[in-house]
Amino acid sequence: MFQGKVVGTAGFWSAATFVFSTAIAIGDFKWSLGAKALYVVTACLLVYGVVELSSLPFSMGRRLQAFGKMRLGGLMPLRVATKLAYQEARANKTLWAAAAERLAAEKTPDGILNYVGTYFGTHVPIYGARPPSDQLEEIPKNMASNGRMTGGASRLTYQDNANTEFVDLQVKAKDVRMVLKLMAEKVFADGSM
Repeated sequence: MFQGKVVGTAGFWSAATFVFSTAIAIGDFKWSLGAKALYVVTACLLVYGVVELSSLPFSMGRRLQAFGKMRLGGLMPLRVATKLAYQEARANKTLWAAAAERLAAEKTPDGILNYVGTYFGTHVPIYGARPPSDQLEEIPKNMASNGRMTGGASRLTYQDNANTEFVDLQVKAKDVRMVLKLMAEKVFADGSM
């Protein structure tokens, strides 16, 4: 529902940029009346874009802010992704938030993020660096889903002979969007829809 609104708002900003650059180009050719008309159209598009952006729900603002922090390559820190997913679940009063608070091994903020991070590891690929290396690599699915998250979903330890550990955990933005969509579903803590 709101995804279309975000895309529409982005479209208005893109259109305003295009019209403004066209106005500058026309102004260089000394057709001042046409350039002035395009400047007015640009201003109208910008005002409309600001109005649309301000009408987005508060949770969408958090989403946009988090996606703005993404690195090149479409990856975002797992800690940020889990915090965003938990906030989305709380904002929509879904079962996910209550489950994270009640079922987390540690009843602390980091414990809740660890719980949500385990959900990410079970359902989407996670990337991390295996110390002393700084190179990100995809963590094998069995390690990601059966490992132990610590540090607010910033470390993953797999109990094998080598006690394999991954740090600097990251997830793809498209996977974060998928998990956010799941956690935003209107299933309330009391089980009603």
